[in-house]
Amino acid sequence: MRTIRLEAATPESGRALYSALSSFHPDFEVDGEGTCFVSVSFGSQKEMLEVFDTLLQHLNGGGDPITTSVTTTARLRLVEPAS
Repeated sequence: MRTIRLEAATPESGRALYSALSSFHPDFEVDGEGTCFVSVSFGSQKEMLEVFDTLLQHLNGGGDPITTSVTTTARLRLVEPAS
């Protein structure tokens, strides 16, 4: 399984991210400094694209105007079209 981990700017935006990604069974963590993290695991490239699509829809819809950082254990590659 691979995981994407999102650091939310505020507790409210963390809860909003968690809610937006709820169909992917996310984890919600708060560190000792009060920073909120939402993590989602996925097993296939299709699932990863579904997570990213949902995340982009959420962010573009104004659901979370500020996300501090995004980390992922997946390696993202740009595949160039064959010439």
